[in-house]
Amino acid sequence: MAAVTCEIIVACGRNKTLQQTCCFFFCTIALFIETVEVGARVYYYGWDILRPSLGRSIPYLGNPNISQPSSIGLSVELKPNIRTRFRKVILETNSQGLRDKEYEIKKPDNTFRVAVLGDSFTMPSGVAIEDAYHTLLEDRYNAQSYTLDYEFINFGVDGYSLKDYLLQLQHVVPPYEPDLILVGFMPGNDTQEVLPANVEKLVPASNFWAYILAVILHGKDAIHPQVHNTWSTAVAKGISPNPLDKMIRSNEPYLRKMFAQIAAETTEKGMPVLVANMEYKTVHPLLLTLLREITEEHGMSFVDTSVHFEGMDKSSLMIYRADGHTNAKANRIFADVIYEELQRSNLIPSDTHIPQ
Repeated sequence: MAAVTCEIIVACGRNKTLQQTCCFFFCTIALFIETVEVGARVYYYGWDILRPSLGRSIPYLGNPNISQPSSIGLSVELKPNIRTRFRKVILETNSQGLRDKEYEIKKPDNTFRVAVLGDSFTMPSGVAIEDAYHTLLEDRYNAQSYTLDYEFINFGVDGYSLKDYLLQLQHVVPPYEPDLILVGFMPGNDTQEVLPANVEKLVPASNFWAYILAVILHGKDAIHPQVHNTWSTAVAKGISPNPLDKMIRSNEPYLRKMFAQIAAETTEKGMPVLVANMEYKTVHPLLLTLLREITEEHGMSFVDTSVHFEGMDKSSLMIYRADGHTNAKANRIFADVIYEELQRSNLIPSDTHIPQ
């Protein structure tokens, strides 16, 4: 009897040891996974991502509800009077649903007003509004002015394209009576028309691995559904130039049509247009040539900001490793380049030439 009892005690001890070993093993695995996850988040988003309020502001870690359906056909509209975090920075909208301070809709006297149209690089995603290129331009002009007020009103919204800019020019912008339209053009959003039936064609076979590599290097938020990097020569390195040239040419009719419609709206309303290519990566030369040709054809001014980023470490221009949207540093360069073009082209008067 005693022998049997001893065997039972030994067996129980063995089972207990096995349970402890299994428990220790699974706890170690869980701790390893958690450590890797935390490490990855810190690597891709920075140490401040460990703050819950910032972590929830990253789109695929918890996207705040900042937009609403549009009644005029826009992709979306920002909700008015919101205050939240989006991509780690405070995002506020005014009573008109613009990510900007409050402006009177009727233009005040002695005011030169610029309507700024664009997508996430103009909104801008992941950048405090005081560091946005259009805010910097407004501050710079007003700092140099004695009698004339300058207003750069931000109509930019994440994901907008040429179709959205046209709708804004038709329905949203006119009541503000702008003296100039500044279009922040982005090759990814604005170069091709995206139809539901063509979604599978957005990443052509020749660009598939370039797309996958870009996702690995920069995270999925850096890749717009319309293939943000389609026109980058860095993406084009691994493929022959013919498919890329062909793709640009295939989108040429869409570009010409949209710019013709935008020109019709702005010309009728007497609003000059400056189109700024808001890309910090190298853009395919054929696309730049086409943009210059089309804008010149319609009497618009054009400036390419991408050439001013050549030789720079692209990672130093991103809001964080997992997102290729431009940071405050890049916005300062955007502002400087656009300012120089505005000065060169005399599109904005000095305060000694007050518009009547």
